[in-house]
Amino acid sequence: MPTRTLKAILAFLQNRPQRTLQGRRRFTPLWTLVALTLCAVLLAGTESLAADAQRGSSSKKPKPPKDSPAQVLAPSKEQSGGWCIVLETFTGDTALADAKARLPHVARLVGRSDVSIRTTERGAALVCGNYADRESPDAVEDLKNIRALAVDGARPFARAMLVPPKRTERVDLGSQPQFNLLAARQTFGDDAQYTLQIGFYQSKDPAERKRAAERAAVALRQKGEIAFYYHDTEMSLVTVGVFSDDDFDPTSLRPVNPKLLQLQQKHPRNLHNGNLPIIEKRQGEPDREQPSFLVRIPSGS
Repeated sequence: MPTRTLKAILAFLQNRPQRTLQGRRRFTPLWTLVALTLCAVLLAGTESLAADAQRGSSSKKPKPPKDSPAQVLAPSKEQSGGWCIVLETFTGDTALADAKARLPHVARLVGRSDVSIRTTERGAALVCGNYADRESPDAVEDLKNIRALAVDGARPFARAMLVPPKRTERVDLGSQPQFNLLAARQTFGDDAQYTLQIGFYQSKDPAERKRAAERAAVALRQKGEIAFYYHDTEMSLVTVGVFSDDDFDPTSLRPVNPKLLQLQQKHPRNLHNGNLPIIEKRQGEPDREQPSFLVRIPSGS
């Protein structure tokens, strides 16, 4: 009931003429007292609700609609942190502007609010995720789902890749810098975009796992293979070969370059510390040994 109406009723009851008996004391009928009490209670409650509503409207901001850009695009600042998934890359003078223009559309396609821009030595990239390492269950599952995402019969993110964090400290080139993966593009040119990871080393002593990875790469070189090592923050990787975007099918991710196929057959697994297979456990699928896989070659700058 409106506050104005309650106040009018209350005033009427308070000013209503009361009947008296001659020679007797005036009194207010019981029903009048009850009505006055109810009106006072209702009036107080109505004014309290109105005050709460006014305070709430001034302190709370409306939430954006489910599909509004405010929700889809956050966070919009440049990505930083751990490993992330590269969705699209852009090159040339307009790379950053192109990435910003594509960001809303790509964010909606993958259904994530953490799509952001990462600058690269060749331009810019749209990325998502922030993972402790490339072996984390969330990273593996997210990459699988993103690669399998179908839009109008196509798989626009079939070439999505996990990439390591941007380096913020001095790079450790190791004892054989010419075999460090960071030198791959200097040796083989800009078409050297991918390499096949066949192993990784971990140890409580960082120097120990670095030495082991370097020895493994040198041993492969002595056998005639194009091998590299790469020292990450938590592990040291061993890879073989250099490949471009044209060496595998973007839809199925199967190799179309015979050399890549031969390398995968020669090094079918990604081994831990040189000889330990990694067992992958995925819901609804049989356990399997983790295969070797393509990784993007990092920038040498």
